[in-house]
Amino acid sequence: MKDIWNLQPGTCIVVDANQYGQPIGKETPKLAKFPGTIARTGSICPLNTKHWKHLSKYVLENILKIVPEKFDLQDKVEDSDIFSHVAKLRKEFKSTSKTRYYKEMVQEGRPVEELYENNPPGVHDDKWKWLVERWGTPQAVAKESRKKVHCAHTAGNIGYAALNAQFVSITY
Repeated sequence: MKDIWNLQPGTCIVVDANQYGQPIGKETPKLAKFPGTIARTGSICPLNTKHWKHLSKYVLENILKIVPEKFDLQDKVEDSDIFSHVAKLRKEFKSTSKTRYYKEMVQEGRPVEELYENNPPGVHDDKWKWLVERWGTPQAVAKESRKKVHCAHTAGNIGYAALNAQFVSITY
């Protein structure tokens, strides 16, 4: 990816697309990987928003400006496709960062100060602190515990006490 970021101004990689706006050709893998570097670069795509749609207009315009500077898409690939790809990769990066740099330390019982210092590469300290504080809120902790429930209530409209009583009467 360094070769793409270090392209001389005015030069770009030509990517062909089919009639549906889907990139095709030998340069497609480079185009597919490049938005990931955008999503992981904190100065371009900050992580301190709850959702992708809450990013400032300036950030979104900057992302749309970077991709055409590096790739000639011949106006066949829609801006919304670029946005959705970067958004997906940003969400994945936040998720893996949470797993690698936050959850393990929380499970070990580390203090919050250590969590603040354990930020992933490319993520600014203030943005990481915002994420750690957000993930530590009671609402976020409750959401995590709800995710751990594997089976929903499957007894129908009969309560567990009534089911237990029926079970006891059948077995004895």
